[in-house]
Amino acid sequence: MPTMPVLLLLLATGFTTPGNASFPWGVAAGDVTDASAVLWTRTSSDGTVRWEVALDDRFRSIVRADEVAADADRDLTVCVDVDGLEAGRTYYYRFLRVDAPDAVSATGTFRTAPPTDALSPLRFAISGDSDASEAPFFVLDFAAREGLDLFLYIGDTIYGDIPASDLGVATTLDEYRAKYRQNRADPYLQRLLAATAVWVAWDDHEVTDNYGAAAMRAAGRGEQVDAAYRAFIEYMPVRRGDDPFRLYRSFRYGRTAEFFLLDGRQYRDPGASDACGGQADPFGLMLGGLVVDAACVQHLSERRTLLGPEQLEWLKAGLVQSAARVKFVVTDVPIEFVGVYPYDRWDGYDAERRELFEFIDANRIENVWFLTTDFHANAYNPDVMAYFRERRPDYALSNGVVCPEIITGPIATATLHDELVKIVAPWLGLEPDSFAADLATRVIVQPLLARLVQWNDLRFVETDRFSYAVVEVDATGAVRTRFQGLRSNEPDGPAELVTLHEEPRPALPLPCGWPLIAAVGLCWWAAAAWNHRVALNAVRQRNGGRRNDARPDV
Repeated sequence: MPTMPVLLLLLATGFTTPGNASFPWGVAAGDVTDASAVLWTRTSSDGTVRWEVALDDRFRSIVRADEVAADADRDLTVCVDVDGLEAGRTYYYRFLRVDAPDAVSATGTFRTAPPTDALSPLRFAISGDSDASEAPFFVLDFAAREGLDLFLYIGDTIYGDIPASDLGVATTLDEYRAKYRQNRADPYLQRLLAATAVWVAWDDHEVTDNYGAAAMRAAGRGEQVDAAYRAFIEYMPVRRGDDPFRLYRSFRYGRTAEFFLLDGRQYRDPGASDACGGQADPFGLMLGGLVVDAACVQHLSERRTLLGPEQLEWLKAGLVQSAARVKFVVTDVPIEFVGVYPYDRWDGYDAERRELFEFIDANRIENVWFLTTDFHANAYNPDVMAYFRERRPDYALSNGVVCPEIITGPIATATLHDELVKIVAPWLGLEPDSFAADLATRVIVQPLLARLVQWNDLRFVETDRFSYAVVEVDATGAVRTRFQGLRSNEPDGPAELVTLHEEPRPALPLPCGWPLIAAVGLCWWAAAAWNHRVALNAVRQRNGGRRNDARPDV
């Protein structure tokens, strides 16, 4: 998909109006709790910036305000942690240049979480994988209109390792910063971030593809990791702690839900790819599991950590202690069994996955949901435990605890189908952009997808849409999911949104004119009943008043 130049994006959407010229990268509110929010913007030059939080969008009822310096050391970004807010309340916020009072940012809004003891309905969306080379991010314009309580922006918030427009591969702090500025120029991303609260986590492309921080540091690339992490912290509205790079955290939405955002990159051990020689299909899925690389499967089962011991124990303690109706575990890679190219996701850290699943099952922790992106595809798995209960006797899952998983995205990057075409086309000597390559890929991949659908009992799979998922939780803890995607990923013509799947599946709609149909049916039934009664009376009269099935008098 061709890249629209950043300048054209700004001109086309009015983001270069005089009031916004000082804040052309928009605003964002993140890590919003029942009493606090982290507000973010970037200004075009250094100086003092005033921030304001109000109860109305005209800022006549300002409840919090202060001033903060924007300087080159933080690449002119401004990030403030505002506390003392009321639970369950809608707020509006903006930024102003102190040296130019007419220079005002766009207005953002967010709603604080309800009180911790409240059972309140919740509506949020999740997606990730926003590649500037595939901009503009049309699908986020639709997400911004969903009336969300919050948006989970999970992983690959930039693609530092993929050239886009005039920016090449990032390895230095300035280069990573430029990547974030490029993405934040997108009007649809700006619109979404201004429309609702956001909780952000990273995956791999914020640094480089499939990386692990420990392995990069061991290879002498620690400065690159630190530069990438610093740029992320500067450009995302995340709450800073004693360890500024600690991204795993949790938050409550009343008694309705608790979210656990994981960091699967910073603490992971090196995977088994080298030991397996990069074997693409060690479980033999393409042949129905008939040809298995037993040595590789053994390597995948060896003890290694994806989360690190401290984060894993934090997650287990949080899950078992949570009083929320629903527990959402937000992980940057799928946790269900996929099998193919298993090294970068939970398949490659099987022992730790088994420990987590067995802990959830042994403690009978109900209503744990896994939410993820990364896969550049959409899927709904009603129970990630089912595969391991049925096919992995080494997993001790005797209590039958059910844990669904939602996989969604991408916002804009090569979809899973696109990536498979790039693999299949050269193998068959076809042009990747050809209809023949597209068709051949679908034919070759379909048996594999069918097998994964069968083994995991998947209810839905879609591999070729820019998308997001909307999740609704009512006060009883019932969860509804709706997958939304662009009708076409191509930029030609207006962007249109379609519903890809809903879970639970909606009931079949009543036919048009159903009241008339019901009335006719009722009349038919009444007439039939009357005719039956008339016929029965006639028979009784012929039998001397006896019922038709009665014995005659002796």
